[in-house]
Amino acid sequence: MDRPNEIHIGKIIENIMREQGRTNKWLAERICVCPPAISKIYKKKSIDANQILLISQALNVDLFQYYSALLQQPNISK
Repeated sequence: MDRPNEIHIGKIIENIMREQGRTNKWLAERICVCPPAISKIYKKKSIDANQILLISQALNVDLFQYYSALLQQPNISK
């Protein structure tokens, strides 16, 4: 189960893709991977920063904003 201060970047990407009406093939071509790799990305809680950058550029969405938002939350573990 996700903690309240965690994100699941794969699910976020999948939702954005759905909202934009994009296909896995479309994204795969833009970030130079095979279409099945996109399905695998959807299942990942975290992915490489370079891949986040490529996907952000392809979708024209700042995916790093979700991580930045976590920095604004108080650290409840202390």
